[in-house]
Amino acid sequence: MLRRLYSAIGIVSTAAICGVWIVSAAPDYWLKVAARTNAALAVEPLIYLGAQPNSPAIDGQALWIAALKGNSATVRALLDAGADVHAADDFALAEAAKYGRTEVVQILLERGANIHAEDDLALRVASSAGQIETVRLLLQAGASPHAAADDALRWARIGGHWGIIQLLEDTSRKRARDGQLRQPADRKENQKNL
Repeated sequence: MLRRLYSAIGIVSTAAICGVWIVSAAPDYWLKVAARTNAALAVEPLIYLGAQPNSPAIDGQALWIAALKGNSATVRALLDAGADVHAADDFALAEAAKYGRTEVVQILLERGANIHAEDDLALRVASSAGQIETVRLLLQAGASPHAAADDALRWARIGGHWGIIQLLEDTSRKRARDGQLRQPADRKENQKNL
């Protein structure tokens, strides 16, 4: 905690020392530094200095960076500061899922991330990467094991992630038995309702 505070102080101090330059040219850069280093305490002052939480860049938005790094406190701070949870088809959710950042996935879902964005991309990348706890959370939140022609199952098989294969198959059987299974034909109608 103390190290994060020093990191936040360092970022804000550097921003203050740079004065006009930081306000006019680079607050978005420093916001991304805060996202990378989990300096959640630096987010609010950087927003005050002019950083835009949804500023696009080659290296990604601050929310994506914090999500893929698993920096949950910074993800919360960025969302509180107005970062768009739906930016680039909920890419932050997919990034967090891919790297097994289950706590961040939970935060993004609580803040309204679309679990079905890009045909359940978050579930597919988590399955491909072998992130079983993240897959479990996504399925519990309603992700479809049959999205994109069973892509999650196919990629879990290619990767040899047997626990995920079992989880996807069990979820599919349970939903079919309970009448909750969404078939691909229903997908377009479900997307309209989101």
